[in-house]
Amino acid sequence: MKCFCTALLILCAWFLAASGYQVTVLGDTHFDAGHYHASKLVNEYQKFERERNASMWENGASAAVLRAAAAKTTADVPFVIQAGDLTQGDCDDAAAQVQMVNDGFKTVKSFFKGKKLLTVQGNHDVRLASGKREMSMSAKAFFPALEREVGKPLNNGNYFVRHGRDLYIFFAAFKITDKEAVDFVSGALDQNKDARHVFYITHVPLLAWSYTQPLPGCDKIVSLLLSRNAVILCGHTHRSSILTIAKDGKKLTQFVVSSIGSDWKNTLPFEVSFDTVDKYMMSKKESYRKRETVIKRLAELKKYPITLSEVYSIKSGFAILNVKEDTVAAELYLDDSGKPVKTFILKGNNK
Repeated sequence: MKCFCTALLILCAWFLAASGYQVTVLGDTHFDAGHYHASKLVNEYQKFERERNASMWENGASAAVLRAAAAKTTADVPFVIQAGDLTQGDCDDAAAQVQMVNDGFKTVKSFFKGKKLLTVQGNHDVRLASGKREMSMSAKAFFPALEREVGKPLNNGNYFVRHGRDLYIFFAAFKITDKEAVDFVSGALDQNKDARHVFYITHVPLLAWSYTQPLPGCDKIVSLLLSRNAVILCGHTHRSSILTIAKDGKKLTQFVVSSIGSDWKNTLPFEVSFDTVDKYMMSKKESYRKRETVIKRLAELKKYPITLSEVYSIKSGFAILNVKEDTVAAELYLDDSGKPVKTFILKGNNK
């Protein structure tokens, strides 16, 4: 009887996914509070971030983003995606960071009762106050929390899940070689050759025009994902953007979401700040543009025709994916009106 019920649930999920479904997408949330930080001797940027985080979590702005997202999360949404930097990190030691991760995961998940919370580690999730990346807390807090959601062991924070005919690949960029990264992604794709839509979720943008820290194996992974007309979902930049590259009739679209409470319902108009890669780069300091890694990443990106590139004004919110047979669209919400400010076609067309 148990086997029959399990098979029935799988069959139902398959048909629901075939007929169309929604997924809620959150960007960075930077869960934080003063009691996680005993040390007062921090860098200037850390002081700013602590003050920002303490304010947005204490004054209810961060909770307001999550409540608005929860209000748009319907009963048939299978899971909620969070694109890394769930927490601020910057704790004095691994023990405090473990507590922060446990509390942060529990807090964010509490807004989406009955839903799985699927996330990836961001740079803040593993960064101590010293600036050092502390990975021991991953095995003690981050991985166990995710394994409870996914229902299987994780591969250094990297995992994939199927929902009906669609594949969701979650990629953490820490403590992994180029070969390991490429092998993981190619293995996930090979095991799911029948996938209708492929989603690649990572914290740092893979198509790194708005942030130039290269992910392990990024160039080969871009090629692999492009061959499957995949959709990339990520965070890190604290502002929404969309970028599409194309080659030989294939397209790869990257969509960035930010859920920072401090930028929720601010007075800035929602508009395109930069509509080309070059315009965006000209907004950066010359010293930044001359970095070897920056030059290299831009050259690698420009090997592909860029068919769409827009970076938007700094405003926070969340997105609702609408996944259908031939299309994937993302509705971007920047307030609690229940009305999207813009709908993006991430794959397919409007038919």
